[in-house]
Amino acid sequence: MREILLFSQDKDVIARWEGLIEAPTKEITSIGALQKALDASKIQIIMVDRQSIGIDIALIAKMCVNLPRCYIFVLNGLPSYAEGMALLQHAIAGYGNTYMSKLHLHDALELISHGNIWLYPEFVQQMIGHASRIAPKGEVTHPKLALLTPKELEIAKLVGEGMTNKEIATIQAITERTVKAHLTAIYTKLEVADRLSLALMIV
Repeated sequence: MREILLFSQDKDVIARWEGLIEAPTKEITSIGALQKALDASKIQIIMVDRQSIGIDIALIAKMCVNLPRCYIFVLNGLPSYAEGMALLQHAIAGYGNTYMSKLHLHDALELISHGNIWLYPEFVQQMIGHASRIAPKGEVTHPKLALLTPKELEIAKLVGEGMTNKEIATIQAITERTVKAHLTAIYTKLEVADRLSLALMIV
């Protein structure tokens, strides 16, 4: 069973999240209430409203340390790369915008509940760009890349350079839909879950 703990002191944020989430939720307004709500028998995702909750995320992470199915999903009305990188040090499972769309929120909760990490797309692009700048330049040599067609390899390399689907489509003179189709095939062949995993394999 999956339960979403809505950790916020902002009633409007709680109401918005409750309206978007299609799973059991519980409103949490204090660290004491959070401690009491944690249950090792359930998959629990703690959605932390960073703007109304001033508690150090490290404290929440410490509470979850012996609960292998407890995941921390931090949301901020103005998420930033610097904050996201700092939060990743505390093994958070997700970071995004408090006001993300229902579709993105649903995708994030699904990924997180299966033990994956979800980060908002612009954050992932910045991480890829940073990795490509600091990585040593040279030929891409990961053995699994031999599974790709020449076109797929070209697209994978462009992802590794931090390019968006739109930029790749322009460079390759194809549609964004075709780029997405190539990426789906690439992820399957390389057995990677997402763009960041692919980029890290490339760089």
